[in-house]
Amino acid sequence: EMPALHEKGTIPATPISFPTLQRKAMNNRPALIISLEPKEMDPACHESVTELSRSSDKSASETSKCSGTLQSIEDGSSLLSTELNRFQAELKIRIASYGEDHPKVAETMNVLGLYYHHMAKDYSTALFYHQRALHVLTSWESGCLVEDIAVTLTDIGNIQDLTGDHEGALKSFSEALQIFENVEPKLDERDPRMFSILRCMDRVSRNSNPRR
Repeated sequence: EMPALHEKGTIPATPISFPTLQRKAMNNRPALIISLEPKEMDPACHESVTELSRSSDKSASETSKCSGTLQSIEDGSSLLSTELNRFQAELKIRIASYGEDHPKVAETMNVLGLYYHHMAKDYSTALFYHQRALHVLTSWESGCLVEDIAVTLTDIGNIQDLTGDHEGALKSFSEALQIFENVEPKLDERDPRMFSILRCMDRVSRNSNPRR
């Protein structure tokens, strides 16, 4: 053991061991401060971590949104399927009750035509139902059905125009317009049905002549 000098330069009565000196030296060092604050991150590293976090949040959000969208599509498809089944069941009941060539059957056929046109986007099936309805309506001699015939012709014209048969569409609209022009009491050109047909005819003309 090595003796240690007293602060006045004298040798103390009790020798101090080397380990004791080490402990004293450690005790005299400034205290080591351990900060609980997060260590400042290198800017480049911070940007990478931030971007990774954003990507993770975005991915989770998109996954949630996608799941919600798929569920909405499934719910919507189920609802449309239910409506279609109801219309088809109604058609069978009316055919069984009134026969195939009855205005009430034509009414349901037109409803199915509108469903396939606007909801299912199945234009060939929509056209089939509207044309079948037109056949039923025109087979009746009752004058009270002329407006129903005109409306059905308008529906047919809309599908023909949509599928590129502009000549057929113009013919259907012209026949519908002629019917409305001859109904009693006389309809004004501002009547919504007349106005709608005139707009449709103008649209067909523009579609068949794009440069116009």
